[in-house]
Amino acid sequence: MRKKTVLLYYKKNDLNNSRLGIAVSKKFGKAVRRNSFKRQVREVFRKSTFKNSTYDVLVVSNNRYFHKDLVMTDLQIKNLRDDLCEAFLKITKSE
Repeated sequence: MRKKTVLLYYKKNDLNNSRLGIAVSKKFGKAVRRNSFKRQVREVFRKSTFKNSTYDVLVVSNNRYFHKDLVMTDLQIKNLRDDLCEAFLKITKSE
């Protein structure tokens, strides 16, 4: 599933909960920036009800959307969170 800020791959699993994988290439930026992206994704996943469903999800960053600045802007973070929430809802409704 492609969103403006991320690309998501998902697959049903046989467990009682969801698992999250995050892929961020070195082209995204330095370690501080990549870790910031991963923290944002983990926080959205942790706060959502999606973690109680039975999917494996891989979140891949869209390097073209995020500028090469050292830190992500507030607008970029907001768009990332909105895209992830929307995608998680869409996946759970597809059951």
